[in-house]
Amino acid sequence: MKRLNQIIALALLAGGATLSDAGADATLGIETTGASAQAPQVTRAYLQQDKLKIEIASGTTPQEIIFRGDLGQLWIVDRAARSYRTVDRKQMQAMGQQMDAALKSLESDLDRLPPAERKRVEQLMLGEKPSLAESATTEFRKTDRQDTIDGFPCIGYDYYRGGEKVGEAWLASWDAIGVDRQTFAVFESFQEFLKPAGSGSALKRGLRADLANLSRLDGFPLVIRDVKDSKVVSESRMRIIDRGSVASDQFEVPSGFTEQALPPIPGGGK
Repeated sequence: MKRLNQIIALALLAGGATLSDAGADATLGIETTGASAQAPQVTRAYLQQDKLKIEIASGTTPQEIIFRGDLGQLWIVDRAARSYRTVDRKQMQAMGQQMDAALKSLESDLDRLPPAERKRVEQLMLGEKPSLAESATTEFRKTDRQDTIDGFPCIGYDYYRGGEKVGEAWLASWDAIGVDRQTFAVFESFQEFLKPAGSGSALKRGLRADLANLSRLDGFPLVIRDVKDSKVVSESRMRIIDRGSVASDQFEVPSGFTEQALPPIPGGGK
């Protein structure tokens, strides 16, 4: 999974935003590439106040999620199967409890694994590292680096954990980009909705929950890089594709699709 944890980390540099101050509609594009020769992961997000649609084109199984903050639920859409699944707040809480039960059932097995294998299994279950939003040891540094990216003047930011540089980003001012930062406040509502599922949730790890605090940044991140052992291991490039109104039907389940039940979490009980 490609990581974009930098956005959460840099979020602490600025003040908050509320959905009551939400800005205009927008369509956001993100393309993430890793150190390998794999095809980039392409994500498109449609935003409209308390509504959010995320399309992730990764490999042969594209993902589509529609979040409706006004309804307190989201839909996971499978266009190939012409079906969808509904997740509301109560179900999200239950998913978190099931995940906790599944992890507890694995504890004894994990204890018997060699350290390297245990770490690999834990990463599969919980993600590559804890959320930077919850880390008290991350240091953020605004640098004097300047560059022009896609015609926008940008300032470079680095962040460190345990004295080691773990990422960098290039931010253009909101005024230069021409988009109200409050446009992205819906990501905060989305993150809050996902919170009960815990850090092990596939939704939380795979659907860019790390965008939660985008509206709090000092500027719009055009480029975000993960750094490990002083080497860039992934790069994400973000773009405002469209500043115009988003059609309301983007935030509805397509007509004729059949609702399916959520699959159980292995080891999580009923």
